Amino acid sequence: VNLNNNSSVIQGNDDIQIDGAFNWSAGTLQGSGLLTTTGISTVNSAGTLGTQRDWSNIGTINHSGGVLQSRNGAVITNSAIYNANGGTQITSNGGPGIEAFFNTGQFNVNADILVQPQLFDNLGTITVSSGFVLSLGATGGGVASNQTGTWDFSDATISLVNNEWIVGSGFTILSQPGAVLNLAGGILTNSS
Repeated sequence: VNLNNNSSVIQGNDDIQIDGAFNWSAGTLQGSGLLTTTGISTVNSAGTLGTQRDWSNIGTINHSGGVLQSRNGAVITNSAIYNANGGTQITSNGGPGIEAFFNTGQFNVNADILVQPQLFDNLGTITVSSGFVLSLGATGGGVASNQTGTWDFSDATISLVNNEWIVGSGFTILSQPGAVLNLAGGILTNSS
């Protein structure tokens, strides 16, 4: 089944699984059930797309425009492929609960982007394409982020903004000449 959401509110407490295409350009996701996407999801908006529903991606997300915002404790989990392209942001609205983005798959940065949920954990691989900047920050008063995966960037920049970033056993940075790790008010702590 394919689902196109271009202005609707999807709500309810039951789980939803979309095995076909999920195209989201306007509207919101509400309710306490889990949204699972296994096919290709396209997130493209001129504004903010808000989810109060936990979202588990085990397919491919192509985020090509707008802000994807977790709300009221919603958690977005990428276990497969997330392509962050031009003009995109991942944020939270600071509602009740901890709004988080968990990456256990492949997170590809193909443009300058901002990722700023209350909590960002990477157990997978973050790849930043040449010439681009990934700004990682966490809102909500210093919630630490656990990093045990891989950051892969060459001739690109990863900026850690205003929080403590805790790296653990297995954490790897793969970098080439021209790569920059920028601490912009952030703290990098090795816990292993």
